[in-house]
Amino acid sequence: MIPIQLLCAAVYTGTYTNDKWDHAYETNSIGGLLGASLSSLGDFVIAPIFNRIPRFLHTVIGTVVYIPLAIVAAHKFNDSLTSIMGVSSYLFTILIVIELEDYLLFRCCSFKNYNFDILDSYKLLPISLAAILSEIVGIIGAALGMSQTWFNGPIAKVIARDTDAHGADVGFEVGLIFTTVTYPLLRLIELYFVER
Repeated sequence: MIPIQLLCAAVYTGTYTNDKWDHAYETNSIGGLLGASLSSLGDFVIAPIFNRIPRFLHTVIGTVVYIPLAIVAAHKFNDSLTSIMGVSSYLFTILIVIELEDYLLFRCCSFKNYNFDILDSYKLLPISLAAILSEIVGIIGAALGMSQTWFNGPIAKVIARDTDAHGADVGFEVGLIFTTVTYPLLRLIELYFVER
């Protein structure tokens, strides 16, 4: 609930500087404001190609996916919840490391080094290949070090050799290390060849 409130507050502050957002809020209230804030994304947040699929199919596909997952997870709720929380921590760590390294190493700890004028033009934005590849490498590292009820990575097995049958869950740390090492290298290569 709190993240949604913070998101709405952040979007509402845009009405002070953006006349289109202010007009959308005045005419259509909160829905108009959110629509105006997402309009630069091509009318669909995930990808413009999904605009061609009728909206009811998104709901049907989502339901077909989550109901079997919920049925399977319900039998071992505690194990499932623990696994989901562990895997989520791996992924959040990877994303936070990429953002922090970009801010600290490449933006020199200053928001002045961000060009906010190009945010509406994807052709001028960085292609983010370094971030995507670093995330993949981090996920591989997390998988190598994870110890969950459904999978034990080889690094986790080696670390907990004789102490625990399941292994030591070091996916968080291994994913963090893999991402921390690879992102700066890949970002330098990306800046050299792509120059944005």
